[in-house]
Amino acid sequence: MSEFVYGLEKAARQNQIAIHVGIHDRGADHNNKVKNCSIWIDEDGEFISKSWYQKIHLFDVDIEDGPYLKESDIIEEGREIKPPFDTPIGRVGTAICFDVSRATHSTLTLAARDFSLGYYQR
Repeated sequence: MSEFVYGLEKAARQNQIAIHVGIHDRGADHNNKVKNCSIWIDEDGEFISKSWYQKIHLFDVDIEDGPYLKESDIIEEGREIKPPFDTPIGRVGTAICFDVSRATHSTLTLAARDFSLGYYQR
């Protein structure tokens, strides 16, 4: 984890609050990409490992004579739809930005798995 995350853990512990935050983490050494992730730190300042979620659906556009925007050029694609996890405020399901536009992700991760709160990071 990064110094940023360690600082969030300390703040959560000192203030007795949970923190759900988006971060960029290093990708695999060979690809020079980053991981677009979401994590949960509980009110005791503990990182909840089962909350680790890495964005799966990357936004890529390449239109001839038009716009070019490929997240896949810089973001390492996640591979796992994570189930919701328990928190003091209920079961939390996570998705990041373009993941929400995919019915499979929303249905499998959230609606079909008994969640209380959906968290969508943009």
